[in-house]
Amino acid sequence: MCDCMSPTWIWGTVNPLGENNDANTLYLTQSEISDLVENDRLSNLPVKVEHSGDSIGRVVCAWKSQQGLDVLAEINSSLPGAVASTYVRNKSLQDFSLGYNVSVQYSERAGTYRPSHKSFTEVSLVKNGARRACHVHAISVEDDERMNAKVQECLRSNRLNTLMKAFSSTG
Repeated sequence: MCDCMSPTWIWGTVNPLGENNDANTLYLTQSEISDLVENDRLSNLPVKVEHSGDSIGRVVCAWKSQQGLDVLAEINSSLPGAVASTYVRNKSLQDFSLGYNVSVQYSERAGTYRPSHKSFTEVSLVKNGARRACHVHAISVEDDERMNAKVQECLRSNRLNTLMKAFSSTG
């Protein structure tokens, strides 16, 4: 089968701004978000629908924004990817969710559990996200060659600000 269609690009927020760095929380802290971005830890993470099934794409890059932790996801043109892209376009899947596992350790001294390690498994397009502000912000139009060309140019030159502008304007 020929995979002739171009991918769909989806930009959105996968995690809010982050908790204070000294917070004893299962949620991501501001420093953990900075580490994810600076060390490119989310690139190539699989994209799924509702945290299940096969991957329909991958995370291309991540950055900190005013909303929180944003990603650009490339959705493949497989049948499940095309269906998911259609659901995003018609707003049936309108949120993002970051899938991760947290290891915890008990501290006898403090008498409490503390998170010790977070491992990231996937990013999901979901109908209703559990975290506020974790929404899909923009989706490329499948046949919009100018948009896809801008995305490719920004990825090659690693200019995220230009990439974000590409999503806000096709001009």
